[in-house]
Amino acid sequence: MAFYVGNDFMDLYRIDDRPRLAFENGEFVHEPPEFVKNWDPDASGVLEWSRVAFVVRACLRKTIGYAWDRTRVLFAVGKRAGRGNVAAARFVSKMIRGSFVNEAIFRQSMNQIVFLRDFPECRAEIDRVNRRVTELMKAAAEKGGWKLLYAPIPTRLQIEPDSDPVVLQKTLELCGLDRSVLADEDELCNSLVALLAQHGIESLRLDGALREATQAGVLYDDTYHINDRAHAVIAQALHDRILPLVRAAGAR
Repeated sequence: MAFYVGNDFMDLYRIDDRPRLAFENGEFVHEPPEFVKNWDPDASGVLEWSRVAFVVRACLRKTIGYAWDRTRVLFAVGKRAGRGNVAAARFVSKMIRGSFVNEAIFRQSMNQIVFLRDFPECRAEIDRVNRRVTELMKAAAEKGGWKLLYAPIPTRLQIEPDSDPVVLQKTLELCGLDRSVLADEDELCNSLVALLAQHGIESLRLDGALREATQAGVLYDDTYHINDRAHAVIAQALHDRILPLVRAAGAR
């Protein structure tokens, strides 16, 4: 189970295009996804079906439409924190201004970091939902007879924080933060590993192997996703961890 440290904690909380668990009135409830990009062709007229209109609509949705949808989702997330419209608007403002600095660093890390800094009271609900999801994952694995192994995927800011120092400095200044915030994702990763240990679930830390591999070159691309070299490092770490388990199972 790959768990991306950069935004999967926030994804447990936000209302978006995926199903989620919510904790309401002392119990967990399943909530369906809210598809912010749905277009119903059956409800469309002849003009909307025309080729020209289709191309125009597709272009707008990839630019203005996408920006609007993303702004709306981020505002809803900020508003759910319970501090009102002004606090939510401030959060969204940072995200929008940050996208002009570098959209990737926000999408892959800073959205979540800033959210947890702006709304620290939401961490308890995120941890509660994460604990419940972990319990469900463990139950599913036991029911299916699977060996469950979590592999937290570290972010570029965890492994290569100074690979783009200008972008990092502008980002920190825009958000009113300093370099101490770079430890936030390590803390989130540590909390996940501790939670897994409490449930008797094995985990594989990859940050050490990736940090060691940075000496040979960049492990993340311009979108702040891991590149082929990072995939190779992770694959080798998984191989080294899983092979003894397979051999032990074969011996039994």
